[in-house]
Amino acid sequence: NACLINTDLVIIPSALTKLDMTQALSTFEHTVELHQATQTSIPTALLISRVPVGKLTISQRQDLEALSTLPCCETQLHNRDAYASIAKRGLLHLVHEQMTSDPMKRISAGHFSTAFEEAKSLTTDILEALADA
Repeated sequence: NACLINTDLVIIPSALTKLDMTQALSTFEHTVELHQATQTSIPTALLISRVPVGKLTISQRQDLEALSTLPCCETQLHNRDAYASIAKRGLLHLVHEQMTSDPMKRISAGHFSTAFEEAKSLTTDILEALADA
């Protein structure tokens, strides 16, 4: 609870799965109730993550529509190997730099570039939210 009231912004991640959404909504509700009880006004938003890169299923579209009634980050993070492999490969921007310098890895560099642009967009969203807070 201390972390939720001693911050400038709360971001709650959720994938488009029933389990993730249930946990994210529970966390969101708890956070809002805590902010009301402590009379604090801290922006809180959901971050939709692991969004399929291809076409969404009907269920995923419905879940996304249901989440859109709550405050959400404008940027969504897609389900990309670049994110999943950060622990193994290292920081996204450094791996991207290494790949772009190797002609044999240019195609992979393109995939990392897309992920890197998403991450930069999310960073911009967060900085704008902090500036407005």
